[in-house]
Amino acid sequence: MSLRARLTGLGQGLKLGLLLRPRSRPLPPSGRLIVWGLGLHLLVELVAGWYAVPEPRALFWAHLVAVCGSVALLGLLAGAAAKLLRRPGGWQVLAGYLLIGLLPLRILLAALPFEPPEGIEAWLGWLLGEDSAAASQRDTALLLLLAWLFAFALVWRLLRWLVPERQPLRHVAACTLMAVGGLLPLQGALYTAFWYPDEAALAAEWEAAQPQFDFDPEALMFEQPRRLREALSAIPKGEPGERELFALAFGADGAENVFRNEVEYAARLFAERLGAGPRVLSLLNNPQTVDSAPLASRTNLALALKELGRRMDLDEDVLLLFMTSHGYEDHRLHVALDPLPLNPIAPEDLRGMLDEAGIRWRILIVSACYSGGFLPALADEHTLVITAARADRTSFGCGVDSDFTYFGRALLIEALNQTLDWEQAFALAQAKVAEREAEEDLEPSEPQIAMGEALRAHLGAASAQ
Repeated sequence: MSLRARLTGLGQGLKLGLLLRPRSRPLPPSGRLIVWGLGLHLLVELVAGWYAVPEPRALFWAHLVAVCGSVALLGLLAGAAAKLLRRPGGWQVLAGYLLIGLLPLRILLAALPFEPPEGIEAWLGWLLGEDSAAASQRDTALLLLLAWLFAFALVWRLLRWLVPERQPLRHVAACTLMAVGGLLPLQGALYTAFWYPDEAALAAEWEAAQPQFDFDPEALMFEQPRRLREALSAIPKGEPGERELFALAFGADGAENVFRNEVEYAARLFAERLGAGPRVLSLLNNPQTVDSAPLASRTNLALALKELGRRMDLDEDVLLLFMTSHGYEDHRLHVALDPLPLNPIAPEDLRGMLDEAGIRWRILIVSACYSGGFLPALADEHTLVITAARADRTSFGCGVDSDFTYFGRALLIEALNQTLDWEQAFALAQAKVAEREAEEDLEPSEPQIAMGEALRAHLGAASAQ
């Protein structure tokens, strides 16, 4: 096949891909038309995949087998369709023109990022709008249905051009066969690809981004009692007759700087905007702060709460405790600074510490996945409990690339800088988180709140003074 003939075939196929009837006659049967179409599909996949996958990326040559296998099956269906139309020698023309005609659809699908359903049953569930199907899944199912209808229309145009004789039943049967086959090259592109993230390079980048643990673990643990005493000694006692706010910020996971960022910002916010002044203590797990802040451990938290209880006027003063970390499905808070063997904190642990410290008025904020599990153990008449998620939901925004979690940003940076009313601030933060999760098509975390009536009256009386 000459270059001119190939270009003619390409132009005819692309016209068919736009559902237009070519004016010139079809090319004679030749396997080179199939090879030409296959090569163009591979080129589109290589280029589109390269742009779709950010660096570092790796080439997955085995995807070539999936695409070639799909094209081989398309050839078999084209042979069956050609027999139905009594043109047994025309299968190469059918398959070749269909491959070229599908190029515009292939380019369109490459430009629209979507996750395909896992099988026909899942696709039907998405299409019918089952409760478990997200809006993006229904959109994907509809897109694939439209792609198949387009393929059907393309094949109908192709067959009417190649076989103009009136054979309605044979045309419909052949059209159905070819429409199914026409999507097979696309199907091969849905579940594998030429380009994937280079896992080895990503792992190396992630390892390099981790905080470096350059400290003596035994010496650090030995230093904790002294460090905690020094930090607590800087916190003045409450003034008689004054309703004071004592704040404690607890950043429990040392592997990600996002928790350090939140603790440091929260400490400044509590001191300056919420009026805690010098009565703010930070317990923090981070390799960069091991020489400047006591560790965020269960032991240090219990000791700190007990000492704060001694410094507070327990009838008047209010404790504000902010805790940020990862959370487990069993509602324990992850506490870690490798290689130290630190224990997680369960809701019952925290309740026991607060009760033992004798602290009556409590504002407790837990920012972690599944943190709604803290509500049953902590909520009472004298306590406000705010959590970043429902007991059975994850929250979002942690990770080595994050500055703040979604909830931390919404509550600390946005809401509490607009209002000092805790219930209003929570409502603002809840709306901000919901809006961001909806934009990113994430399962709603549904932050929770429980306000004790006695504490509401206590805070209201303080505001009125």
